[in-house]
Amino acid sequence: MEQIGCNMTILEYKTDILIIDAGMQFASAQMHGVDYTIPDVSYLVAKKKNIRGIFITHGHLDHI
Repeated sequence: MEQIGCNMTILEYKTDILIIDAGMQFASAQMHGVDYTIPDVSYLVAKKKNIRGIFITHGHLDHI
């Protein structure tokens, strides 16, 4: 939220998880050796069996 890139929102209802947008951000010129950054998904990895879907709001790279 309030950031361009690395967007990800999740909704949880009981044990079900819906992901809204799951984007990435291209690195700035000051981030030598880094091509892009991604959101921290460690919480979702632990609950991957509960993910029911990913809703993509639009086709910008910071959202898909």
